[in-house]
Amino acid sequence: MGHLKILLSKIRLWLKNTQANRRMAIESRAVFANKISQIEKQQYISSQDIIDIEQILERHKISQWQKNGLGIPAYRRTLKALISNGFLNNSNIYNLERFKEVLKIKPIYLQNESKIVEKQRTVNLISSGNLPLVSTNLLLKKDETAYFYEIADLLEERVIGRQYVGGSSGVSFRVAKGVSFRVGASRGRSVSERGTVVTDNGSLTITNKRIVFVGANKTITIKLENLAHYSMHGEILSFSDRGKNKTFQLLNCDQDITKAKIDTIVRRFQG
Repeated sequence: MGHLKILLSKIRLWLKNTQANRRMAIESRAVFANKISQIEKQQYISSQDIIDIEQILERHKISQWQKNGLGIPAYRRTLKALISNGFLNNSNIYNLERFKEVLKIKPIYLQNESKIVEKQRTVNLISSGNLPLVSTNLLLKKDETAYFYEIADLLEERVIGRQYVGGSSGVSFRVAKGVSFRVGASRGRSVSERGTVVTDNGSLTITNKRIVFVGANKTITIKLENLAHYSMHGEILSFSDRGKNKTFQLLNCDQDITKAKIDTIVRRFQG
């Protein structure tokens, strides 16, 4: 009987501890989940959030499975919100990366997101004025530095087809058996159909002084001092030089990094 009482006592103690541990685990998950939910609602991660998470992990036993299960979606949603709101600056990038480190999330789970963050780092660096030098096939002048070089096509408006409009076959009148006259016939007029086509292939270089396209058939130079405005839509880049537009199609370039480079070059020139 004594052995049975001891065994029952141990079982009751084990059940009590198990229930207590279960309650603590539930409480720990709730505390961690609440913090992650707060981060997702505010759509950014602050330095204080990182401190709070570190303290939660010290006080509560959170499994790596739980960290991944809540942390990975939170990272993705927060990154998406920061991009959408235009707030993916260096400070927010740093806190995002600290969030990932503190939760020990393996890079393999966020490979695509890491590429986005790394590219934004580059854009931020360029936008802050840190322009890397590039090699170019252009013969540079004295005190001239190249900051942009890409393979490009020259796009120009050309006649791509013709058609006749306004013509009429006229009206036929029968005046006798086997005899008729046709009146009112007209040939119409020729109308040209115009479109934008590739007219040359080459490279586009932008320096601290000018924009130069070197093609197989022609060379186009636009001095930055004469640049009225410029625009970029997708891979199509247009410059206005004293009312004349020059349009290029860039090949194999990153649009965000390209725009950041050109914005910074022009801004630096304009002072």
